[in-house]
Amino acid sequence: MYDTSINYDDTPYKFQCKAYFTGTQYSDSSKSSSNSITFILFINGRLVDCQPLTKSLQQMYTVLINKQTSPFVYLYLILDPTTLDVNIYPTKNEVRF
Repeated sequence: MYDTSINYDDTPYKFQCKAYFTGTQYSDSSKSSSNSITFILFINGRLVDCQPLTKSLQQMYTVLINKQTSPFVYLYLILDPTTLDVNIYPTKNEVRF
């Protein structure tokens, strides 16, 4: 399995990013559907969902992956809380930038 990790600290924009992702040939045998990604997003220590970001990753990977693979992406962001909206849904698990 090919995998990569990235650590990034952007002081002027006040954010940090840690990312772990598999190569496009990774296959998760536990997934019933093929040609999709598993995307896990944490922002400021909270597990959240961001549909625009998820859709962007899906579109990017769709061009690169074949029908039998399902890449994995883990993204941990530390952001200034004033730059995102956590009040999209009452459960506060959906965010918008």
